Amino acid sequence: VTVGTSFIPSDVKFPTKHGLRSTCLSFKPNSSSLKSLNDTLKVQCVTGLNNGTLCVHDLSIPMSDDENEISVASMSLYPTKSSRPATVVAWRPKIESHAVIGLSTNRKLGRGDREFCCLLWDVEAQRPSRISSKISSTNIYNGQTPLHRFSNNTSVSSLSWSNKEGNTLLVGTYQKIHIYDIRLAGTNTPPSSKSVHNNFVRGIEMHPFHEHIFSTFTNGLDDVKVWDIRRKDSALHGIKPSKAVSTIKWSTNTGCLAVVSSDTVRSYDTLSNRPILTNILHSSSDISCIAFQPRRKEEKFSHSNSLKHPRRMLTVSSNGDVRTIPEILNAPMSISLRDGTLASSFGNSFWINRSKERNTANDDSRYIVNADNSKTILASSSSMIGEDISETMMRRAKYLHINSHPTRPARCLEILSDEIDNVTFKDEGINALQLWRLWSWIERVEQFIDEYFNNKSDTNRTTLWSASSLVTSGALKLFKEAEEVSGERISALLDCVQYESKARAKVLSACGWIASENITCSSTANVTLPKFERKAALHVFKGDLEVSVQCLQKGADALIESSDIETDRYYAEVIHLVAMCIAGFNAKSTVWRDACKSLLKRIDVIDKSKSLNVCYLRAACIFLCNIGQDAFTSSVLLDYSLRLTDRVAFGCLFLPDNELFSFLETSTKRCIDEGNLEGVALTGLGGRLSIRLLQSYLDRTGDIQTIALICTRVMPEDWVYDKETCSEWLQSYRDLLNDFQMWHSRSRFDVGRATYLRTLQKRSYQEDPVSSQQSRSRTSKESASNYIPPQLYARCNYCNLPLNLETHRRGDGAGNSWLSRQKPVLNCCPHCRKPLPRCAICLLPLSCPNPYLELKRERSESITNRESDNSGLSSLIPPAEWWAWCIRCKHGGHSHHLRGWFSKHKVCPVSGCDCMCESDVVSSSYICTEAR
Repeated sequence: VTVGTSFIPSDVKFPTKHGLRSTCLSFKPNSSSLKSLNDTLKVQCVTGLNNGTLCVHDLSIPMSDDENEISVASMSLYPTKSSRPATVVAWRPKIESHAVIGLSTNRKLGRGDREFCCLLWDVEAQRPSRISSKISSTNIYNGQTPLHRFSNNTSVSSLSWSNKEGNTLLVGTYQKIHIYDIRLAGTNTPPSSKSVHNNFVRGIEMHPFHEHIFSTFTNGLDDVKVWDIRRKDSALHGIKPSKAVSTIKWSTNTGCLAVVSSDTVRSYDTLSNRPILTNILHSSSDISCIAFQPRRKEEKFSHSNSLKHPRRMLTVSSNGDVRTIPEILNAPMSISLRDGTLASSFGNSFWINRSKERNTANDDSRYIVNADNSKTILASSSSMIGEDISETMMRRAKYLHINSHPTRPARCLEILSDEIDNVTFKDEGINALQLWRLWSWIERVEQFIDEYFNNKSDTNRTTLWSASSLVTSGALKLFKEAEEVSGERISALLDCVQYESKARAKVLSACGWIASENITCSSTANVTLPKFERKAALHVFKGDLEVSVQCLQKGADALIESSDIETDRYYAEVIHLVAMCIAGFNAKSTVWRDACKSLLKRIDVIDKSKSLNVCYLRAACIFLCNIGQDAFTSSVLLDYSLRLTDRVAFGCLFLPDNELFSFLETSTKRCIDEGNLEGVALTGLGGRLSIRLLQSYLDRTGDIQTIALICTRVMPEDWVYDKETCSEWLQSYRDLLNDFQMWHSRSRFDVGRATYLRTLQKRSYQEDPVSSQQSRSRTSKESASNYIPPQLYARCNYCNLPLNLETHRRGDGAGNSWLSRQKPVLNCCPHCRKPLPRCAICLLPLSCPNPYLELKRERSESITNRESDNSGLSSLIPPAEWWAWCIRCKHGGHSHHLRGWFSKHKVCPVSGCDCMCESDVVSSSYICTEAR
């Protein structure tokens, strides 16, 4: 049967009397192994009729493809005195000739065996004559009596055998389960009973691997319960279903409990302290019953058989469709970053394979060691093209790790410059180019912000820049805050209208069009990016045609001297022609326009490897050709090969206010749709648009590294919208570095982030001293160090809770009444009140501050608006009595006692411990931490 497809089973017609029908069925265990001749498989099953009769059927199943009709070879009947519908039938384990049937009660009849609703038959010893024709009216009670009778005058709704030996029978009735020991049958020993539900027990399922565990369910929304037959007090677990449960079944492969509700199958692991949802499967229609593929003995520890025969689940829907669906949908896979080992699993099978095709986190093959012991990245085209994003992030993280200040934009620009220099501009190069433009804008704006704060302290210096952070440095934000009308002026050389205002000047500065003597960006490093071509084009846009011609001539001469390649010489000739074209600019001359258009045709055939350089030459020529025509700016604004910042700056020069705002909004929407991070120059950081832009980029590329590095440039409280999302981005990148086993890189990332956050905090105080003073107590609690999760705690040996103040601050305060009556210094855990460890030298207990008094001191400081300086900790516990312990053997004590001990000894002071605590760590022999 194909997995996931439905099929039509063969019809089997049991010969019965008119009006009688089968209400329940059970196949004999292991009967399918009884193979006969003529390619026919004989199996035996038992059914219960709606008049209480137990029927044993011998079925013949053809094994050949020619025949597919299942026939009933013979049938045996075990009727009862009274007519009562059968509810459940089951074969007894081990003793294959015993079958049990459960019946419902019939209150209208008199006494007799009708009072017993659970009958155990021996179908071999009590076997009547076989019947091959239909049951007639003469088939009546023949005087046979069952082997054993149970459940006196109580309807049976479900039953199951408890273990493989078949000595214990569980019978489900109304609200209860009765447990019968077959070995005590015939005696007056009463059964053991459990109250399990508030209604009839509709199903009892025994655990396939633990013979004492079983589960039950009932109608309605009552809990599915897991029981231990040895316990009578309460259930082990209770699973609350979302809808009415139709059936339950234990998986023969995983041992999980499958609970079927409507069209959903939920699997739970019940071996832990509480049920854990492990899998959810859905069907196209409501499921009435399920069955799991049984495990064969020879497949128990066979990986190959598990692969050839994956575990499946058979489902029957309410409309009669039979389908098979895979029991296991997940096939986890992981790669060891230590040695490149690939591990995968499916179900209970596990495979390991070593792969060396990719570099690992510890592989330094992409770096060279310089004379000064520094490392330089080796980024080749073959190593980066086709690279997975995880490999790219790992390689960049390794580069950032070997440099100081890994979160600075300059470090990011260095690695992106190497990538751009060594890859062809396909998808990988375009993405790196966008990131390079992003970080060059961030670096430039941050230097303007540094200059702004430096000038605030120096009254003799003034600056045009007024944005205090990246939050307010976006072009949209700068224009909205300005609220001014732009002025107009006529360019003498270009003979066109140009616009100017303070907001436009700020945007031009952020885009790099207005230089500052104090701004030196590392984005001008030796990279294969448009240098003199872009500079010449910008001078053309600003009307400095003479300076543009000089830039092109110097660039062409330098290219001819440095290269003998024919394509480079041809490119240099084209540059000279462009310089001549710009020098002879005459907007009213038709001859000049025709010559310029001919030059554009030569530019279009230049090698595509120089497309980044040529686009600026083409933009400059097209701009000069279109001057004087309607919408002459559209050719530059819609040229997406140019930088977005250059097109924005061009719009600031030549577009009126309404058209400029429309262009900025359209460009922002396009960047968000495409996930182009160059749009940060428009949105800034911290606003709703910037969140959408970053999320769009992350969805498109999966590059959580870049997103996390961007988030480090802004204070957490500056993320006005979706602050939790930004925290998740940062934590995801930290977790990724830990998964890469690059713990030093993750630590450097945390340190770099905390260092820059402290700088931003000082600037916020300097920007608005009044509001900063009013919120001093709040910001002292939310310092930069608090944004970095602590990596080490002193924990209680009993309750395992950290002894820091944050743990008690997050608590419910239930212990405050007790702590308020204690001394300022405690010798016990403030949570569980168990004693703290003793010093290994003086054997006196260690101590910690009373958290109640610490919290009370903080509240008093917040009321008086005083800054917290943590002086209370030093006054309560002198630094000499702070905790210290060895990071290897975990033994410790008071700090000054340990210093005195290790001044004369090298071995741990604890008797029987031979740890060389003083020499195990290079820098220090123990770690000191504040008891707080």
